[in-house]
Order: sequence, then structure tokens, then C-alpha cells
Amino acid sequence: MIILSSMFLVSTRITKPKNYATFTSGPTLKQFILKAQVINFYREMMKTTKLIHNKNDKKELRKWIRQEFKIYKSETNTEKIKELLSRGKKEFKRISGLIMLSS
Repeated sequence: MIILSSMFLVSTRITKPKNYATFTSGPTLKQFILKAQVINFYREMMKTTKLIHNKNDKKELRKWIRQEFKIYKSETNTEKIKELLSRGKKEFKRISGLIMLSS
């Protein structure tokens, strides 16, 4: 199609739209949500360590949290991740209770 515009000859082509939604791999919605839950849990644990006044205890607990998450960083089995998250939340609840008592 050719359009005459302000003394200039402008040529425009009509093309087919590109297919942008051709993802072949990547996380499913459930995996994406589970990953977000794990990240939020990690952040919650790290924020809770701010309540510890003793710097050495705080540093040690943060180091332990990082190590535990690093161990299972490459886990891909969603059932195993759910189990670890559940176990971690129970342990965190126990630890945070102790932190509240010591504060």
C-alpha cells in the first residue's frame, strides 16, 4: 500500500503479527507460586532475625538459614519442596517462639 503524505511518498507494508506466545519450557503456575512462597518464607525468616539483639546469635542464625536454603536450592520435585517448606515453617515457628521469649 502506498500513501502520499505531505509531498513524500510513504510505503507501508501490512505484515502478519508475530507469534510471541510460543514458550516451550519454563515453570508451571504451581511451580511459580511455590517458588514465591519459598522466597517469601526466606524473607520472613531473615526479617525475624532482626529481633535478636545479640549480634553473634543473629549472625549464626542467618548463616544457618542461608545454609539450609542453599542445600535444597536445586530441588525440583514439587512434593519434596512442599514437604521442606512445611517442615521449615514448623521449625521456624518453634525458633521464633524462642526468639520472642528471649527479647
